[in-house]
Amino acid sequence: MEETERISVLSLVATKYFVEIPEHVQYEADLLNRKYDFSDSISVVSIDDFASGGLPFEPLRMVVDQGEFEVITLSYVHKTTQTDDFMFILDDETARKKVLLYLPYLSEHLIGTIGFMAHLEAKNYLTSEFTINILNCIGESKFRISQKILNSAIQEIEGRRYE
Repeated sequence: MEETERISVLSLVATKYFVEIPEHVQYEADLLNRKYDFSDSISVVSIDDFASGGLPFEPLRMVVDQGEFEVITLSYVHKTTQTDDFMFILDDETARKKVLLYLPYLSEHLIGTIGFMAHLEAKNYLTSEFTINILNCIGESKFRISQKILNSAIQEIEGRRYE
């Protein structure tokens, strides 16, 4: 996916949702190093602010990558202290399985990138054509995603086109 497409999707998401990005994820994705019109709608969050008291799922730190651990921590904080109205995007299969096993109360908030793109299309925030194009780009990229999941999302979107 071209950088301009990534930025346009992030811009749209930032107008519809409050976006929090853990520090490590922001660093890996090289996001927010430049100033965009929507930068004020995105917050980079340090999990160190929350993790100092020890987390009940601290052992997960050893089996998932740092970025995934930060996303899980942030979702845990939202669930336990702030709001029940949130989603968190987690694509790594090991991390997803560990969340479902050890933190099942977060499962209703867990979504992958493909599912989130389908969600945006279902809410009419993105057109079906644009979403399918992005999903096809993801399928052709280095992004490790199951072809079955990708095809299922595309079929779901195409099905809504003709409703």
